Amino acid sequence: MFLRHIISCGIVGELFNFLKENRLCFTKFSSTRALLAIVKELPLEPDRMVSSAELDAAAHRWHTRATTRRHRTKDGLSGKRLFLIVARHWLTFLDRWQPPAPPPCPEAARLAEFINYLERERGLSPATIRDLRYGLAALLRACCAPPRSLGDLTMADIERTLQQEAAQAGWSRISFRKHMDSLRVFLRYTESRGWSTPGLADALALPCLFRGEHLPLGPTWEEVQRVLSATVR
Repeated sequence: MFLRHIISCGIVGELFNFLKENRLCFTKFSSTRALLAIVKELPLEPDRMVSSAELDAAAHRWHTRATTRRHRTKDGLSGKRLFLIVARHWLTFLDRWQPPAPPPCPEAARLAEFINYLERERGLSPATIRDLRYGLAALLRACCAPPRSLGDLTMADIERTLQQEAAQAGWSRISFRKHMDSLRVFLRYTESRGWSTPGLADALALPCLFRGEHLPLGPTWEEVQRVLSATVR
C-alpha cells in the first residue's frame, strides 16, 4: 500500500532523482530494501510519534553498520540520505512523523506571495513547490533575520549560505545546480517587485553540468553477477 502511495504522490520521482544524482541503481537501492532497513532500525510502538532526533539516530546506526561498498557512494553519505528520504515519507504515510518545528521565517509574507505566483502562473507540482519553499526559507533565515531584510541581501550572503548548505547536505553538482536555478527564479521575482538589489539573479554563477553527468560510474554488482553467470553457461 505504501509503495502505491509513493507512486501516486510523485515521491518515486524524488527517489529516482536522488539515485540518479548520486549515480546509484534503483534496482539495488529500492524503496523496498530501504523500508526493510527502516523497520529494523525503528521498531514502532503503538500510537507513538517519531521525532526528527530519533530518525537521525536510527539513520546513523544503520549507516555506521553499512560499511560495504554496495551501501555507499563516493561521499559515504548517500545511503544515509536515502534512508532518511524513505523513512520520512513512510512515517508521514503512517501519520507517525513529528517534524521539527522550524524557526520563524523572515520575509514570510513575501515568500508566500512568491509561492502563490509559482502555483498560479508556473503550474509547478506540489512536491517541487514544497522543496522550493523549504530551500528558500532556509536562505532567508540565514541571510535576512531582523534587522536585515531582502533589500540587504548580497551575493556574498548567497554564496556563503549555499556553500554551507551544500557541505552539510552533501549536494552533488546536479543538486547544487537545481538549487541555484530555483534561487535565480526567486531573485528575478524579488527584483521585479523592488524587494532586492537589482542584478543578483544575473550575477549567480551556475555550475556546469557535463555530458554523461547522470550516468553511473560502472555496472552494479547484480549486473556483474548476471554477466558472469551467463558466461559460465
